[in-house]
Formats: sequence, C-alpha cells, structure tokens
Amino acid sequence: MIINSEANLGSVISRAISEGRLDAVGRIIRLIHGKAGGATLLGVSPITDYVIDGSLMVADDLKAPMAFIASLNQVDYDGGYTGYTPQSFVSVIKDKVKRMSIDSLIIISLDHCGPWLKDKHVELNLSLNEAMDECKRSL
Repeated sequence: MIINSEANLGSVISRAISEGRLDAVGRIIRLIHGKAGGATLLGVSPITDYVIDGSLMVADDLKAPMAFIASLNQVDYDGGYTGYTPQSFVSVIKDKVKRMSIDSLIIISLDHCGPWLKDKHVELNLSLNEAMDECKRSL
C-alpha cells in the first residue's frame, strides 16, 4: 500500500496507480532517480510509535520515499506485539502522514509471510496447511 499526501505527486498519479496504469515500483524508481545524486529507499521496521514518528520525520526532511516493512510478529490480525492489526496500522500511518503534513512517498509493506515465519506458528506446532491458512488469513 502506498500512502502519500496529495501535495507530493497529486491525485492523477495516485489514481493511475490504483487503476493499474502506473506501477508502484516504477513510481519509486522515478522518484529516486529524480533526486540530485539519487537516493536510497529507507526501509523501517515499525517496532514502536517512536520509530514510526522518527522515520516519517526523516523521510520528510530528506524529501525521500520510505517504506514501513512490518513482519507478521509486529502487525497482524491478532495485533502482533505492536498491538496493530493491518487495518489499524494503515489508519495510524495515514493519520500521522496527514497530521505531520508529510509530502514524501510512504509505502506500507510486509516483510515475510509464509508458513512458520510467525513465532506463533512454530509455538503452536502448526501443520503446513494450518500455517498456510494463517498466512492467508493475515494477507
């Protein structure tokens, strides 16, 4: 999921992405190559609200795109250890981007999702089918 303020790239590009006419990766590459000297895509593990806020401030200060890369242990339908579900996490990020007037491209992504990559899957000794069902539920 991509979150950005209207001021950054405008609703025309956002609409083109949502309609499948402009891929998100291409958008990121154009942003990075458009910067003098290039840029690095910052990927952040959203382990606390302090990390989230600081990451947004850095992305805004540098006017560079950044990605929150959450694991299922952090953000999942059961709240993960951060307490965020995917829906609440996206909502919080959108609210922070709006409140902080962030103009940078903000991406929300999933680090790893597969059988037994969430601690709970191992602790419960889930079978392959059970672990896959949990992954599908998470997605």
